[in-house]
Amino acid sequence: MELRSFINIFAKDKGVFFSGIFIAVLFGILFFHFQGDRYLATLSVNVTRSGPPAGMAEYQYDQFYRLQADERFADTVVRWLLTPSMRSAIGRAAGVEKNEIWGLEAKRLSSQLVEVTYEASSPEKFGAYAEAITQTLNRESAALNKEAQAKDWFVVIASPPSVEDARYELMPIVLGSFFLGLFVSFWTVLVRWYWKKGR
Repeated sequence: MELRSFINIFAKDKGVFFSGIFIAVLFGILFFHFQGDRYLATLSVNVTRSGPPAGMAEYQYDQFYRLQADERFADTVVRWLLTPSMRSAIGRAAGVEKNEIWGLEAKRLSSQLVEVTYEASSPEKFGAYAEAITQTLNRESAALNKEAQAKDWFVVIASPPSVEDARYELMPIVLGSFFLGLFVSFWTVLVRWYWKKGR
């Protein structure tokens, strides 16, 4: 098929072609307009110690063993935050329902730093939830030290959460809708042409 004939297929069915693109973009704009409020909070959780090292061994090798222990405990903090029981405990401590806070994620950024993110439709309870995270983690940490009663046990300290608007932006939605509409319209016109040709 020549290029001119191929172009004529779309020229004859240009109403369907452009209508498909228009409808896709329109739905994209409506999706942006009616999407609910969504906020993202980022919390920096630091793993530290409640006191100086109990012995001189941890000072050796530039405190290598002490930092290694901190790293392992930071990994434990991440695993704790990913368990449903811990999330439920945090929610109860903060006084929030399951549908008020969601998308809780945690990852270790360094030996002693864990980044925690979570979302909500309103930023009002972000602060209470951040405090509940710190309290719950420290309670779990203290439970591990109940028998040993180490003087330099792990303590979790968190900074106030950083809150930002997490809604989808208009331009990416419009561009995505445009290319989706272009793809669907392209194949719709070709299928219509093939169907008419075969009849």
